[in-house]
Amino acid sequence: ARRVQSASSHVAASTTLGEFAVLAGQQPHTEIFLVTDHEHIVGFVRNSDAMRILKNPADASMLGGMADRNFVTVNGQTFLHDVIARMQASGATVALVMAGSDVGTAGRIMGVISRQQLGDAVVEAAELFRAVLF
Repeated sequence: ARRVQSASSHVAASTTLGEFAVLAGQQPHTEIFLVTDHEHIVGFVRNSDAMRILKNPADASMLGGMADRNFVTVNGQTFLHDVIARMQASGATVALVMAGSDVGTAGRIMGVISRQQLGDAVVEAAELFRAVLF
């Protein structure tokens, strides 16, 4: 899991949607923002959501209310096929990689793995396998 993950930023669940849109614009290379309430992981939002939010930046709704809660937690030693199996079994779109065990608290998050990253890793592994054999 550790080799596929990417960095993420934490944002408070009490952040307004307008504030998030500004933050996402300042961090264009951050794909996923983790929404937290102290040490509790509320969910995540994608940077691409900021474009939708920018249509109404005066919206005073809190980010915690729109956070996607469809994630699994894994530890950094979890094999890639196990990450895929856990995500598939739960219908998750993101895996949060945790330091130590896979029990999730905000302070233990090492990174995130999206379905896109999993797909890229599988393609890369298949190409490497093909290059070795042929």
